[in-house]
Amino acid sequence: TNFAELPSDSPQWKQFEQAKNSPVVLAWYGKDEPSLSDYLHYLANKKKIMEMDAEHPLTSALHIDSSRRALGPMLEVVMSDIYPLEFQTPKDGAAILRNFDVLRRCRDWSAGNRVWLVAQAFSNRQKFHYSSRYSTPEEMNLTLYSAIAAGANGILFFIYNDLPTILDGKLRVEEFDRTLVDPWGNGNPVYDRIAEFGKNIAPIMPSFLDAASGDYVRIDSPDELLVGQLKNELGVLVIPVNKSTEAEWTGTLSLHLPAGCDLYDLETLKPAKIRPLRLRPGMGAVLLVATPEHFRTIAAEITTRRNNMEAELAELHRKELISAGFPDGKASPDWLAAKNQLAGIQQIFGDIYSYLTEPAQIEKAETDLTFKPALEEIKLLSCRYFELRRNLYSGVIPAHAELEKLKQELDMLAVRCRSLR
Repeated sequence: TNFAELPSDSPQWKQFEQAKNSPVVLAWYGKDEPSLSDYLHYLANKKKIMEMDAEHPLTSALHIDSSRRALGPMLEVVMSDIYPLEFQTPKDGAAILRNFDVLRRCRDWSAGNRVWLVAQAFSNRQKFHYSSRYSTPEEMNLTLYSAIAAGANGILFFIYNDLPTILDGKLRVEEFDRTLVDPWGNGNPVYDRIAEFGKNIAPIMPSFLDAASGDYVRIDSPDELLVGQLKNELGVLVIPVNKSTEAEWTGTLSLHLPAGCDLYDLETLKPAKIRPLRLRPGMGAVLLVATPEHFRTIAAEITTRRNNMEAELAELHRKELISAGFPDGKASPDWLAAKNQLAGIQQIFGDIYSYLTEPAQIEKAETDLTFKPALEEIKLLSCRYFELRRNLYSGVIPAHAELEKLKQELDMLAVRCRSLR
């Protein structure tokens, strides 16, 4: 929406006023991937929005350095979408390592010295020509840890999921066959790595949200590691990252600690004694150089965030069970059994989808009429699955026989799909 040209009584402004006070609003999104001809309109739109809401920044994905350099000095946050994994890109991590320098530049260009990475979480094709491939779990490790080592203040992902042609029959300019979750909500090993990072590492980073990047502690670092440093008044964050997405790295990181400071592991919240550092492919460590007093301050902040996150998840689960008819937050054995059955059915859908969207199958699945009956059955069985799932979470427990019948039909459909050539 071009707010700069909207009349004050337009319905969009009413929606804007309602939304700006929501606790879930992080920022306003400008034009996606603007080009040179968009800059004046982009900045006019930003100016108008900031007049109406000075609390939330405006930003959007900037896909080329010229846009980041031109707009960055006028943006509180530079959002950079870096998609390095083309279809034939080697899986050695070299393409991802270039993100480090890009993010450092973006942070320097930003008026607020903040950069958010939009990480690649998709495969991409135009009809049947593949331009991008999905990340491996090890590549996602490297994407995440190299981003925080570069000083990224936030990480977002494109794309969560997408509706495929095999389900709605619509051919699009771009198709995203592999995403963080499939149409039934199944995750994958890449999703699991992001969840692990979100649980263990994300609660650390707000303590260094506006820390300055640089070289503050002398480190004798081996070539196999990428090392970033961030400093604020409480200490220096040291993030060594295994550059390889194929081999584990084990060794000793030699740091020259200032007087009165010790080294701490912020993932475990324990002193990092002199011991070999073991980093899985693409993984990093989050270490703190600080005084014992400052470590205790940061450790308390991290513990509070982790506890709050666990409490929020527990509260969501409690509300889920209350909606299902369990006011005490304790599900019955029958309800849990039905939930487990539905989870198994969900995974069968995921297995079928994974097979049909393989590069060797997708063109036939989208164009060969012999696939059409199977695709129609997928839709029908999906409708039954989602109806049973809605019933379960509204308090109506599906019968075991009904769930077993759906599973048997889906198993037979999976065999049929794999027999299609």
